[in-house]
Amino acid sequence: ETGELFWRCLKWNEDENNVVEIPAKILESKVVSRETTFTSKRQINDFNIVQRVLLEHKIPNAAHLLNWICLEEWSFHFGFVIPGSTNTWQSVVVAADRSEAAGSEGFNPRDAVLVIETNFYDGKKFISKSIVSVRYA
Repeated sequence: ETGELFWRCLKWNEDENNVVEIPAKILESKVVSRETTFTSKRQINDFNIVQRVLLEHKIPNAAHLLNWICLEEWSFHFGFVIPGSTNTWQSVVVAADRSEAAGSEGFNPRDAVLVIETNFYDGKKFISKSIVSVRYA
C-alpha cells in the first residue's frame, strides 16, 4: 500500500542456504509484494517453480522442541526462457485477517523462522533448489 521497502538483496549466494532478517513490522502489512530478478545462461523450455513456505516455531514451555508447519505451497509456470536473458518475477501476497490466520494465537514472530524452499524445474526435470530462512527483527 505504501511502497515501503522492508528488505533488499543485490547479491545472492547460490551455493548455500541464505538467511535474511526482515523487520517484524512487515507482518502488520495487509499486502506485501516481492520481486525476484534472475538470469539464465541457457534456454529453458518449460520453466516452472514449486515453492513451499514452512514455519519453524518454538513450542511454548519446551524451547528445545520445534514445530514445522507447511503454511503454503505454490506452483508458478513461466514457460520459455531465452538463453542469456534477465527476467523479473513479481508476486503479491494479501494477508488474511488475524482471526482467519491458522495458528496465530500466541504467535510471536521473534520466536519463529519462516523457511522458503523453492525448487526450479524445466518441465519435470529438476534444475536447482533455493532455501531462504527468514528471521524477523
